[in-house]
Amino acid sequence: MVSTIKTASWTWKAYVHKQGFSPQIKTFRTKRDADDWARRVEDEIVRGVYIVRAPAEKTTVKNALQRYLTEVSTTKKTGSTRKAGAAKVATGEVAIFSVSESSERDNILAVDRYL
Repeated sequence: MVSTIKTASWTWKAYVHKQGFSPQIKTFRTKRDADDWARRVEDEIVRGVYIVRAPAEKTTVKNALQRYLTEVSTTKKTGSTRKAGAAKVATGEVAIFSVSESSERDNILAVDRYL
């Protein structure tokens, strides 16, 4: 079931409820954007190709790099070299974006710039 509701702050909340899935909720500036998103998510759920994106939307590139440095880099032989490069990227302009917003191309360019 898909529904869109106007909020008190003049935004639109889209709700997608499907049995067997957790409710998906997202806020938009326009009703059309909310409806489009809700229909797309519902369609993906029905087709079986839906991927939960909430963790990627909440995780910034900086947080992902810090987690990499603490969990993965310590097990690598070149850990100190990777730490220096990742620390530079974590302070760059890409660091503020969420993982889902930053494209692979942007990430590669940022890493190349600092390494």
